[in-house]
Amino acid sequence: MLNKKIVFIVFFLILMTSFVICVYHNTIPLQNNQLSSSQLNQNAKPETSLAYKLNAAKVTKDEMDSKMFSSKYIIEKELQEKHIDFSSVDINEDIITINLIRQEDIDQAAETIEEITVLTFKEEMSETEKEEVRQQFREFDGMELNDKDLEMLFYKETGLDGRHIENAEVYFNPDICQGALYNFLELDGMESSNNLVDCPPQVIIYFNEDGKKIFSDLTSRNVNKKIAVFINDSPISIPRVTEPITDGKAIIDGNFSYENAKNLAEKFRSGVLAASLTPIK
Repeated sequence: MLNKKIVFIVFFLILMTSFVICVYHNTIPLQNNQLSSSQLNQNAKPETSLAYKLNAAKVTKDEMDSKMFSSKYIIEKELQEKHIDFSSVDINEDIITINLIRQEDIDQAAETIEEITVLTFKEEMSETEKEEVRQQFREFDGMELNDKDLEMLFYKETGLDGRHIENAEVYFNPDICQGALYNFLELDGMESSNNLVDCPPQVIIYFNEDGKKIFSDLTSRNVNKKIAVFINDSPISIPRVTEPITDGKAIIDGNFSYENAKNLAEKFRSGVLAASLTPIK
């Protein structure tokens, strides 16, 4: 009788243990599924978007495409530098759409895009200011760097940038070219135009009224000194000022090939348009 009772108790304990294990395994996946569902719901929140119209009237489709891709690159770069998470920056005709991950980033993203500056013009520092830069590097790491290593740090902001440019194009100086006529379409189709020795291409920039005033003051105080033109913090041209320029035009002569001059003009035009974005409500 005792043996039967022991067998019954053992059987009962085995049965209860099996039941507990079964309940445990059925419960945990359910909890995990609930957590996963919650996480998926959070990830499935609708994105927050900002849309802008690129203001570029009377341009060809190729020119518009070039300016749109340039603006897309600049916006992505600025958002990344500000650590603003986005899923994509989409372009369609003249509309740029920025898809943000978090709703709370929308104000900072809008401010970042509003502050984008594509082109900046910088002027040479005075010798006193240059020496201050040299001293900062000596104090920082004890190194005595030569001026060539520090050259790009010897320029300071002027307040003149891409917002002040109305247009830019390839230019052939009639005095140098002696009346020679060049067909731009034919030049576009040439494999190489580096042989334009008698009529070297230049780039002419047209400033708006604000830019005209700033550039006039800038060149007047920098005769025989250099002005550096930057795109996205990289110098693209460092011409030397020979005289004050008061007509709102700047001609850059860099011994360019036609292709280089054309590309530089496109960069200037892209800078202007990328800085001119109208929010779409």
